[in-house]
Amino acid sequence: MIYIIQILITFTLLFSSDDLLNAELLYEEGNFSEARLLFNSVSDDSEEYCYLGYKIFYAMDDLNKANEFLQGAINLNEDKYIDEGALLGIFINEIKNAKVTLDNNFIDEAIDELILLLDKYPNNSIVFYRLGYAYKEKKDYDNAAKYFSLAYNNNPHNTTYKDMLVTLAKIQEKNGKDEYDIQNYQLSLEYFNKALEYDSTYYPVMFRIGNIYYKIKDYDKAIEMYKKGLENPEILRNTYKLMNQLGKFYTKVNNFDKAMESFDKSLEINSNNEQALFEKAKIYKSKGDIDKSKLLLLQVTNTNPSFVNGYELLMDIEKDGKNYDKAISYGEMCLDFNENSYTVLARMATIYNEINNFDGAKKYAKASIKIKRKYGPAQFELGYAEMNLCNKVAAKDAFNKAKFDKRYRKIANDYVKNLDLYTKTCE
Repeated sequence: MIYIIQILITFTLLFSSDDLLNAELLYEEGNFSEARLLFNSVSDDSEEYCYLGYKIFYAMDDLNKANEFLQGAINLNEDKYIDEGALLGIFINEIKNAKVTLDNNFIDEAIDELILLLDKYPNNSIVFYRLGYAYKEKKDYDNAAKYFSLAYNNNPHNTTYKDMLVTLAKIQEKNGKDEYDIQNYQLSLEYFNKALEYDSTYYPVMFRIGNIYYKIKDYDKAIEMYKKGLENPEILRNTYKLMNQLGKFYTKVNNFDKAMESFDKSLEINSNNEQALFEKAKIYKSKGDIDKSKLLLLQVTNTNPSFVNGYELLMDIEKDGKNYDKAISYGEMCLDFNENSYTVLARMATIYNEINNFDGAKKYAKASIKIKRKYGPAQFELGYAEMNLCNKVAAKDAFNKAKFDKRYRKIANDYVKNLDLYTKTCE
């Protein structure tokens, strides 16, 4: 039994020695992260082990761990490592002193201390990082980004430096989002572009920029930003929504082939993406392929009876084809599941006006207005129904309210001006 244990110990030591040697080779090749990973799997207490740990963790800018291993090496061979330990100790204390100054909110003084340290330790990532952090606390984000970038470029193996650049980008993103929410698109765009200036790989803000360009109808730039964002390999969650949005951008520039391609990719990721199916149905309708459009819309509404947009487009298709009974049936189906859909109620009013059922139109228009009082389409349809029912005062009132919607301003104004002419048969 003792013999077996001795064999196991011998094999363990042999494998440990091999791992230590491989960790050393990885360190010499500059693969510090991989060297650290392999080193952490080794169990040893030799001088060589301790000193390699010091070198690896110092290369990763982890001063505490580096010092821990260097102290271990000093304990095993003081004469060999004592000078190196003293230098590391001085550096650690200087960094700590600057941190204490910053923690006590003497930001400018901390920056002065760190700039002096940079003269003493040129191109030192830790000093760059500490300077960046001090400027961040001062809210001088441009200088903070400058020094975080210097730290990261000097030592990309320490993920903290990249994380701080992302943090700065997120600060600008939040500012931009606040401006976007109040429709201040120009200032919002400036913040989002600043976020990319801090971290050119921060892809979430690329989609936000794309959305701004979409809002201001610069669809080509919107497409460009979305394509750039989708190139990022880290995108996993909600990709189908982004592909769907890109498809809508392509639709705006009448590039229907690319739009369909985007919608299909979206559906490959999420086959139940009703928005992509709906957008494809709109394209088929615009191309005159009504059967394919209706097939997709029925698929959407059967899967999700609460998808109002699908019913609306079905109603429009049937109304345009003068299939009024079919259009009404789709409206009623929608209202069974969405009784407060004021848009569908207004569409029902439109259809009833077209078939000269003015009492029905009036009923649906009023139901729509009850839900959304200033809804222009419903006010217009109510005015038209009241006019044909010879209720001139009510008609004029509804048309005047419809004029607040710029889509109806001209025609509603015409009816108001010529109301006596349009109602001459009432006398």
